Amino acid sequence: MSKPPGSLNLVRKLVLASIIVGLLPMILGFSLTYVSQRGAIQKTMGSAFQVLAHETGAKLSLLVNDLLDKAIELARSDALVRAAGEADRKYQGLGPEAVRERVERAAAHWKSSKDSERMDRPAVDMLEEFRQRNPAQYHLLVLTDREGAVVAASPRRAATRYLYRDEIEWEAAFDEGRGKLFIGDTTWDPELSAYTLNVAIPVRRNGEIFGVLILNHTVDRLFKSVTDVHIGHSDHTMLAASDGSLLFCPIFQIKNHTLSKGFSQAIFRENDGWTTTQVDVHYPGREAINGFAPVNFKIEDFSPKSLGGQRWYIFTSQNPEETYAPLRSLLHWTAFSAGIGSVILIVLAVLVVRTIVRPITLLRTQARDIIQGIQSLPMERRTTATPYVLPKIDIHTGDEIEDLAGTFYEMTGVLERTRRFLVETTHRLEEMAIRDELTGLYNRRHVLEELKTEFSRSVRFSLPLSCMEIDLDFFKDVNDRYGHQVGDRILRQISELFQKGFREPDILARIGGEEFLVILPQTDVQGALAKAERLREQVTQHVFTIDYGRTIRLTISIGVAVYPDERIQNIDHLVKIADDALYQSKRDGRNRVSRG
Repeated sequence: MSKPPGSLNLVRKLVLASIIVGLLPMILGFSLTYVSQRGAIQKTMGSAFQVLAHETGAKLSLLVNDLLDKAIELARSDALVRAAGEADRKYQGLGPEAVRERVERAAAHWKSSKDSERMDRPAVDMLEEFRQRNPAQYHLLVLTDREGAVVAASPRRAATRYLYRDEIEWEAAFDEGRGKLFIGDTTWDPELSAYTLNVAIPVRRNGEIFGVLILNHTVDRLFKSVTDVHIGHSDHTMLAASDGSLLFCPIFQIKNHTLSKGFSQAIFRENDGWTTTQVDVHYPGREAINGFAPVNFKIEDFSPKSLGGQRWYIFTSQNPEETYAPLRSLLHWTAFSAGIGSVILIVLAVLVVRTIVRPITLLRTQARDIIQGIQSLPMERRTTATPYVLPKIDIHTGDEIEDLAGTFYEMTGVLERTRRFLVETTHRLEEMAIRDELTGLYNRRHVLEELKTEFSRSVRFSLPLSCMEIDLDFFKDVNDRYGHQVGDRILRQISELFQKGFREPDILARIGGEEFLVILPQTDVQGALAKAERLREQVTQHVFTIDYGRTIRLTISIGVAVYPDERIQNIDHLVKIADDALYQSKRDGRNRVSRG
């Protein structure tokens, strides 16, 4: 019987049916793979960028706090307090009009005289010494009196002005004797041809403000602390103000770019997080993943005029090409494998349908065994880096089907290694987020979370809870005399000594430069004081190694707070009482334990 025109024979029908049946699952698999893997990549990278933004913001906050601590210490120095006090005595007994005339007369003669000789020499020397201890960080240091007139400056040749009372930083720091600590916005200084950050500290004596210390700080160190942080090759970490101005960016100049309203709304949040947007700074119109975190400064007596009235935010940006590169690689590899499979399917269908059905059925069965084996694993096993041993796909046909089986097995191995890599990376990032880099102890953020948990447990079950705050006595002198490398070595040694002095449930953390916090669950006041005294004696008797056989001895001051106490309603009260007790120990002469 002749075939009707256009009819297909059985081989062609089988080949065509095989192609259709093979293409439909392939397209569906591509779609499912794309959707599932894209979501997994977004979640993994978003979480990593969130941690990166948070840690960068915390590092920036620590740098700013360190800058302010040094400035406050300088403002409290005897030389500067004495110089401002002597300048203040010039106005004693004068009325407002006489004071104004005296200041204007001095300003008029400022340029015509040898300006450096009019300054207080010991105060100038103190400012010079401070600049030498902090090289390349300060353009100008100026000490003024209560009228804004220059008392001392470093470098002296840079003090081209006599009056600073009209400057916003001076007004905020003095404020008619009610001033507070001030941090300015990043501004362009035309005289220096550089961006700077002004800091103003009130100079006090017996609580009275009678002068202001102004520090013109470079932004290079802060800029690098933000922009030098990376995870991949094309990502950037940046700093923006709440008005949308881009402050620190490795591509755009400072304040030379403004974030779009939509992007600002996406990343300016109270809490850190991550999001996907199509209004990214560097890749607009393309879906990018952005991590973000607000910069929280732990600063007391902070002027509301600081930072130009704005708030700072850290956020990340990465080229979507790099972000989704693993997904594209997976899709390309899958497409390549599927293409080979299609060719093999067509050839074997034409040659011998019966031969091709059997190994494909076997391959499908064993592949399902692998999938079911993975799906049967408990969730905690899937989220650990323990390798999953894939069952060997056992097909021996001596042709492309066997190659396809081997390729599929290699692909599952690649996926398993990728899973382990992502799990290990996530675990490392989580550990970095809760540990102090220098000592390996818990950091401030983590210990406060633990304290919140222990406090809730103590309140719920009526259990005692003790909190111990520790500070190394005269540790600044160690840093000043031997250098910060020795100081870091001492901090590591004393951290090891502290760890030996506490039992398993106790939680030890480094919360500042030389400050430590210890949580003592289910420990009453007698037990806490006994532990504190024992620890103090151990430190007093311990010999700390500096280098090359040199040793020193140190002492510590400890403040102890114990719950239950009617003054303690939350962890802030508990920490505050321990902190007050610590400072009581310092006021009483150090090297002692005080209970709050």
